[in-house]
Amino acid sequence: MLSSLILCGGKGSRLGRLGKKIPKTLLKIKNKSIIDYLIINLKKNDIKKITLSTFYKHNLINNYIKQKKNYKNIEIYNDGDINILERIKLNLKRSNSDLLVLYGDEIARIDLKKLYKNHKNSKKKLTITTIKLKSNFGFLFRKNKKFIFKEKPFIGNYNIGYMIFDKKCINLIKNTKYIETFIQKLCDLNDVNQYVYKGVHTTVNTLEDYNKAKNIKI
Repeated sequence: MLSSLILCGGKGSRLGRLGKKIPKTLLKIKNKSIIDYLIINLKKNDIKKITLSTFYKHNLINNYIKQKKNYKNIEIYNDGDINILERIKLNLKRSNSDLLVLYGDEIARIDLKKLYKNHKNSKKKLTITTIKLKSNFGFLFRKNKKFIFKEKPFIGNYNIGYMIFDKKCINLIKNTKYIETFIQKLCDLNDVNQYVYKGVHTTVNTLEDYNKAKNIKI
């Protein structure tokens, strides 16, 4: 069984004046809010239990969801001004099942059934969905006392959320404070699985991101 948690507590400080008026997850992209894209994909993949963890402008998010007739049985909690891992801890207790964690400012067309199958087959306690990241710049490297130049090289894989925490994580997570510390703990235990996504994706952290997102075919 898989339940889901959408993290909607961010203050959107990098969005300037826009972030002071509206939480990121309610920003409109092509006539839908970011939260709509997330919930629609969850429902499409038969994720029955959907929980929102909020804080900043909780009432706006709560009212938006309550006014949607087709958004029944969505649980919304004002979890206060706490960090990501604390929100995950709370919701692992609430769900008592494997937990899919989504960032409230990331949109991706991920086949969640395929993702969950990949997670279960890995037999790891945590699966992280990543996208390959290329630099927008050329890099000059030194190797064996000589320089090597690479134009826009592949840098690595970056986390876009859509993380699945096995319900057994609740026993390991108790004494850890930050998400990066917990992930490293599981990496040290060789208990992390990576799911590389190659489809459409957009994230909204800044006004520049938001303007770019408007032109992406979601």
